[in-house]
Amino acid sequence: RIVSDHRRALLWRNHYRRRAISYGFAPVIEAFTVAQIVATYGDACVYCGQDWAEIDHFIPIMLDGKHTLTNVRPCCKSCNVKRGNPRMLLAIQHAMLTGSPIPTVVELPTFPVPDGRRILLER
Repeated sequence: RIVSDHRRALLWRNHYRRRAISYGFAPVIEAFTVAQIVATYGDACVYCGQDWAEIDHFIPIMLDGKHTLTNVRPCCKSCNVKRGNPRMLLAIQHAMLTGSPIPTVVELPTFPVPDGRRILLER
């Protein structure tokens, strides 16, 4: 089923709004178009270069990431699932708490977790 770019942007916005509220955050929504995403980041998944059909909130919604052009990236389903990995979210949260750079799928660090074990995040 083909969905227009306008309809896709509306679906993304509504999906974000529901998820932000479910996590207890006030939704912050900036209107942007698919064309603006392509003009800003290119017409491929920013992580692997494949065709994209989804957007990734770079700072995840569950960590109060906003729905703005500066916080979304064009993403394929596979990379978006990897970014939704709970261990990836721990790495992002760790970076935010320590002030270190936020990791991407490509540069995932090893870092201590609360129980003292160390884990290496998937590439």
